[in-house]
Amino acid sequence: MAAEIPTIVLVALATMAWVISMLDVATTRRLLVRNLPKEAWFFYVMLFPVLGGLVWMLLGRPAMVERKLARQIDEIVVPTGQFVGPEDTPEWATYARSLDLPRS
Repeated sequence: MAAEIPTIVLVALATMAWVISMLDVATTRRLLVRNLPKEAWFFYVMLFPVLGGLVWMLLGRPAMVERKLARQIDEIVVPTGQFVGPEDTPEWATYARSLDLPRS
């Protein structure tokens, strides 16, 4: 029984690392992935759970600087997660009212 506990712990840790690696590959933007296409990394991590996850973390995962930059770009370009045209913003309505154009 005592010899089984370390084995169970190692299997649980390896499974958690595999799941985390799979989720990380799946949620990483295609343009930020290094060295191989995103699909290749996904299958590599899926086929070789421990080794694939380790290689992904070392060679495929974007550097922290790239991840921070991607988050900042997302916040600047698309803060709501969807495209909003300029005429759909409250500022545009205020600007249009301030023009006092004749209505037809």
